[in-house]
Amino acid sequence: MEVYVDGEKWNEDVSGENLLDILGDIKCCLDELIIGSLEVDGEEYDCNLPGDNPAASDIQVIEIETKKPVDIAEKTFMDVQCYLPRVISGFKSSLESLNEGEEKTGFDELHESVKGLEWCLEVMDNLTQLTRESELENKYLEMKKDLNIYINKITREAGQPGTEEVIEVLDEELLEALEELEELIRKLACHYSGLWG
Repeated sequence: MEVYVDGEKWNEDVSGENLLDILGDIKCCLDELIIGSLEVDGEEYDCNLPGDNPAASDIQVIEIETKKPVDIAEKTFMDVQCYLPRVISGFKSSLESLNEGEEKTGFDELHESVKGLEWCLEVMDNLTQLTRESELENKYLEMKKDLNIYINKITREAGQPGTEEVIEVLDEELLEALEELEELIRKLACHYSGLWG
């Protein structure tokens, strides 16, 4: 079996009974780098998906492209910065629909917006785990607690008759907090841009 990392032949010994064992062995030697993409015998492979885990004896060539965590963080911050305004727009549209008495449309938009916000928060959690030294990151963690309270209120009230409570939380609490989150994410991205050089 031949292993290539970033286009160069891997000279370290690799062992294992299957692909995941081999990747574990290689990851230990990558220092600060992480696996960005992987091909096994010319086929793209996602090592994060369960299932296909070929035996080492069935593998001829493994090709790995690595990335620096800061490169992934930079791209992810950009993704969140692009996506969060769409989430905010979804909440505003939901509020508008609910104010106009279009409950089904409003709650459908609300459901999709909550899912989008949960994705943003999950991504931000992963990014802030890289380092917890920044005052900005601590501010994010405080803000996330408040956002989760608002999401829980909205989710709880959405299952009840009437829309007054949902409208109140959206209009008076959540939308303002989301705009603050958007600004905080911009500041975090600027903070990290110095690390990304």
